[in-house]
Amino acid sequence: MKVPKILIAFLVLAGFLLWWILSIDKHDDWLHCNIKLTLERFEEDSKARNIYSHTLKLDSLTEFDWDSLIYFSNPIDSDDGTFSNAEISKEIGIKITGRTICDYCDRLIFIKNGEVVSFVDLDSKDNKDPRIRIKGGEESGATVNSNIFLKKDATFIVYESCKKGNYGGFVFLPVNKLEQFKTDLENSCYK
Repeated sequence: MKVPKILIAFLVLAGFLLWWILSIDKHDDWLHCNIKLTLERFEEDSKARNIYSHTLKLDSLTEFDWDSLIYFSNPIDSDDGTFSNAEISKEIGIKITGRTICDYCDRLIFIKNGEVVSFVDLDSKDNKDPRIRIKGGEESGATVNSNIFLKKDATFIVYESCKKGNYGGFVFLPVNKLEQFKTDLENSCYK
């Protein structure tokens, strides 16, 4: 049986479109779940054993190679486009494609050789995901809400913040700059 050329062309085009759609969005759902589960485990361990902080080597959660991380915090309604992919791309000089950063989200963008290899959004609105704050990176120049970390510096002390009785989510402090942020650990929920 002879297959019509139009059918072959259609299947090739459909395959190309599927590949293109999947390659545009670099959001890593597996990493999203892995981060969420790790933070939930930290919380359970802190409550059960009264441990106020944990050490997290971020590359232990990734299944891809990267050399730097850009952290963006979007703590406000971004309908004004301040945190659109186009704006982030313009500011950091690296093209960001795929879904736009959501309101009240924290975005971790993993870079390798100047290109995005993956990113993950943690949506803290309505407690969908844990709220995170990563301190101590070098300013990326993008916004006051962003920092960049080299992979070698992406080992963190992680704790849950309860400053003055208000829950503030998980705070990540770089181990290599811990002395600079030592007083922050006094805000741990489990100290």
